[in-house]
Amino acid sequence: MKAATPLLRFDVLALGIGLALFAVNTYLFKPFLVADSGILSAFLCNYANDVLGGFSFAAYTNVLFDAVKPEYRLRSLLAVLAYIFLCGLFWEFAAPLFIAHSVSDWFDVAAYVAGGFVYWIANARAVEKRWCFTRNSKSELNV
Repeated sequence: MKAATPLLRFDVLALGIGLALFAVNTYLFKPFLVADSGILSAFLCNYANDVLGGFSFAAYTNVLFDAVKPEYRLRSLLAVLAYIFLCGLFWEFAAPLFIAHSVSDWFDVAAYVAGGFVYWIANARAVEKRWCFTRNSKSELNV
């Protein structure tokens, strides 16, 4: 079994942070907020989890790629945004065909893409600053 690469460590960390923030928003913030009581409340109630979903799904996808075919990682901004956009289209427009209470919303798609953009920025910053790298890890960064 091969050792975890620095990018795999980053993606696992990013996925964990995204899921933790999703849980905090869902169980600690949203139950106590009224969606129409201000911009922040409206964002936290309606779109924050979608942003975190786009962020987390990009990280999750790269965890899978890192484990199986690292050369297929989502690396470029265009690849991340296009992938998350297509996933968002499916989640927002195909899911309502199967889930009765689901509704389509273009703002949700935009929030997913925004989360993908935040993931791409965090990933680029991690590579630039060499976060999640050990002293012994060799540079295998083809980003």
